[in-house]
Amino acid sequence: MVNLKIKNASELMAIHKLICAVKRSENPDLPEALFSPLIASFADEVAKKILETRLQENDIEGAERWKHCLIVDRDSELIDLFKSNVKNGSWWENLDSQGKRDHIWAFFSPGRPTDEVIEMLTLL
Repeated sequence: MVNLKIKNASELMAIHKLICAVKRSENPDLPEALFSPLIASFADEVAKKILETRLQENDIEGAERWKHCLIVDRDSELIDLFKSNVKNGSWWENLDSQGKRDHIWAFFSPGRPTDEVIEMLTLL
């Protein structure tokens, strides 16, 4: 993993917002970033560091809000964005169940889809 020297929580949040801006765009300039395991791992690391920072600052309420905002449930607007990115691709239909789960993780990272969402999307 890349070692970054982050000076403060604001820089962590800036990196998080940058990742989400690239991954959540309806017309992404970098569509390969949407399902990239590398980008997903980096996004997870940043989210983990944000949580750790909040806990180190004894911001328990902020940490809980952060954990909650990462949950992707069936009502999330990200579900439609995901569907639009896989609907025209025969590549999705050719993936086995584990391959679909891996792509779901990569797409939603740093978000955490519920089991219900994962099951629903693997059936697409």
